[in-house]
Amino acid sequence: MREVTKRDRLALAACLVLYAVMQALIEFDIIGAFWQLNIVLICINIILAVSLNLINGFTGQFSIGHAGFMAVGAYMAAVMTVKLQMPFLVAIAAGAVAAGFLGFVIGLPTLRLNGDYLAIATLGLGEIIRITILNIPYVGGASGFMGIPRFTNFTWVFFLTVFTILVIKKPY
Repeated sequence: MREVTKRDRLALAACLVLYAVMQALIEFDIIGAFWQLNIVLICINIILAVSLNLINGFTGQFSIGHAGFMAVGAYMAAVMTVKLQMPFLVAIAAGAVAAGFLGFVIGLPTLRLNGDYLAIATLGLGEIIRITILNIPYVGGASGFMGIPRFTNFTWVFFLTVFTILVIKKPY
């Protein structure tokens, strides 16, 4: 296991200061609901970009199917909360399991692919997922999934983003 360095501790302290400042701005209504939503979406996209860096940056594999895996996890969590009335954490876990299972199933036939061939296979997977979601009326089809409650907030997403970055970051 990677040891925590002084640089990691400083970065974590800077993140805590950033969190305190942002939380104060949110509490005093300096940052409104629109910007809070944008900040949450930025953090979610940072998590996605860091996971993409794990595959493309560290391993050198050119995989471009991340959006498809994210869509599967997100739609699974949304269906679990809206349609099946499951608790939020159970829905998040189910989304992670669904995306992981799909990754395992797709990984079996593409295990020996690399370079352009892996990119083409994962691009095809992403398009298959997109077209499939567009044609399932149960999840809203082309109109999109409506009525998803906002169970998450800045605190949850911020600390999950920091955790993801610290876990995946390259040791120096």
